[in-house]
Amino acid sequence: QPQAEPPLQPKRSIFAGLKLNAAPLDRRPAMPSFDKAVQDYAKALQQEQAMRAQGYEPLIEQQQAAQRARDALDALRPQASRDLSAAFGKDRGIIHEAAAGHSGNAIRQMQVERDMRVAGQQRADRFIADWQSSDSQRQALSRSGDHSASGKVREAMAGMAKGLERDPQLESLLRNRTKELGLSSQSGQSLSQDLQRHLGRSLGRGLGL
Repeated sequence: QPQAEPPLQPKRSIFAGLKLNAAPLDRRPAMPSFDKAVQDYAKALQQEQAMRAQGYEPLIEQQQAAQRARDALDALRPQASRDLSAAFGKDRGIIHEAAAGHSGNAIRQMQVERDMRVAGQQRADRFIADWQSSDSQRQALSRSGDHSASGKVREAMAGMAKGLERDPQLESLLRNRTKELGLSSQSGQSLSQDLQRHLGRSLGRGLGL
């Protein structure tokens, strides 16, 4: 008797064994673009200005909207709202431009403010590093009894302090970092005078007065 043919086996699917990712889709709203964040902040400021122009304080809702716009900007770029506010303060016309959807000029001016801010911080960092290094050298020379060399370093530091009188921007940046300059308190006068007074007291201590 002829043998019966074996039953046909179903073909293996090309998708057999394929494991699909069953993770749920991320349906969070997309982060707004930087242009849109700038425009939203400009609109919020424009609304606040309109209220003040009429002699009223901005509504709570308007203040909250401005804060949300600031937070959105800073989430995209740290301190962006600070830089943009500085740009708006120098040219209020770009507030209206940005609020109308033309944010290019505002972003360019904001970048200028950012560059100035970063450059200022770097100058402050250098001043503090130089001051601390010189002060360490002055103290070491004083302890070793070389008061002549210590005095020369002190004179150079006094020159640094006096130079702040001609550089109000740098002095302003250093005002919040006085502890790094060795000042435990401020007199309320200029930082330049406080530093020079500090050096005078240090000289007295070094001579045992």
